[in-house]
Parts: sequence; structure tokens; C-alpha cells
Amino acid sequence: ADAQLKLATYLADGFGALGSNAEEAVHWFRLAATQEHAHAIFRLGECHATGSGLPVDEHEAVACFLRAADLGHADAQLKLALCCSRGEGTVQDWEAACTWATKAGEA
Repeated sequence: ADAQLKLATYLADGFGALGSNAEEAVHWFRLAATQEHAHAIFRLGECHATGSGLPVDEHEAVACFLRAADLGHADAQLKLALCCSRGEGTVQDWEAACTWATKAGEA
């Protein structure tokens, strides 16, 4: 999963001779995510949120952030807190936003 994540990151960020290929990056993020790799799940959520390599889907982005947050990924916990506070991809929920922000701070 680590190698898949690294390749996906290189493709997403346009590193070196590989160049940038968002669609291919999503493929590799998904493969690593199926192995419960928290950072890969988080990056897949970012792809859904921004439309990088696939159509924008805020609900799917939040689902990825929640899955990664449950695995203890601090950036996902913070992103989930922001989504909850803004009502992006989920209902606005200040209590949940505070809970996730606190968990992110403790990670």
C-alpha cells in the first residue's frame, strides 16, 4: 500500500519524469485505500472534494475523510471538522465539528 500511495502521490503532484496524471493517481489511491491505508483514503477524499481525476462529489469526499479519520488520520479529522462546520458534503453540525477538531489536535 505504501508503494501504491507513493506512486499515486507522484502522479497527483506531477513529480519527476512521470508528469501529472490525476486519473491514474486516483486509480492508485483507490488501490491503496482498499488496504485501509489512512493517508491514501484521505488523498482520495481530496480528489473527490476538488474534482482532481474524477467529478466533484462532496458526499464521497466526506465519506473518505470519515473513514481516514476513524483510522486516526489527523489531517482527515481536521478536514472532517471543517466539512461539518461548513455543511459541505454533510449537514452542518457544530458539535461534530468540535469533536473532530479536538481529535485532530490530540493526534
